[in-house]
Amino acid sequence: MGIATEVISKIVIVGFLVFASIYDTKHHKIPNFIHPIIIVFSFFAFDAHLMERVAGAFMGFLPLFIVSITTKKLGMGDAKLLMSFGFAIGVKCLFAAIIGLFVMVFTVGIYQAVKNKSLPVALAPFLSAGFIVVIFIERIV
Repeated sequence: MGIATEVISKIVIVGFLVFASIYDTKHHKIPNFIHPIIIVFSFFAFDAHLMERVAGAFMGFLPLFIVSITTKKLGMGDAKLLMSFGFAIGVKCLFAAIIGLFVMVFTVGIYQAVKNKSLPVALAPFLSAGFIVVIFIERIV
């Protein structure tokens, strides 16, 4: 796989993450076609082994799936998005989730606490930001 293929694939993935983030912010839903696109392009963008991809997909999906079905405050799109991150980069997707959730808590959480409001928050922009941070850190290290 050439460097051009890797770069173009990562650009495509980031482009669809931006789209998913904007769409989730407006509609509180992540379109289902986003996940397969991330998975397909991940084969050209990342060198994770198949078992690492499967483990990452499972570990990414399961926590958000459990939160989704038990609280009804989180959509399945978020769980599927983290699953596709896991399939793309393996178990490092958990770092993406931690980074994204950390940023969300310290921006939206503080804002809502100061304003004394509780508004629904789109999670896709924060998960996507965490994913982008992880893939850039991975490339540097």
